[in-house]
Amino acid sequence: MGSKNHRWNNGASSERKRIWSSLEYKIWSRNIKEFWDFTCQICGRRGIEIHSNHIKKYADYPELRFELNNGIAIC
Repeated sequence: MGSKNHRWNNGASSERKRIWSSLEYKIWSRNIKEFWDFTCQICGRRGIEIHSNHIKKYADYPELRFELNNGIAIC
């Protein structure tokens, strides 16, 4: 743990980790699931574990990371 871990980098976290743990990302994720009524848009199942996913790649379109029209709910 901490500085004794082989992956330690002086406490600096990656940009992705900071974003994924941010309140803004958590709100975006929750809103995507609610918009799609917690239903997988691929298989149509409901009542299973649902994840929010970006339609246009997270890494390629940083300006769309928190846009609701760039999200889909999948299992």
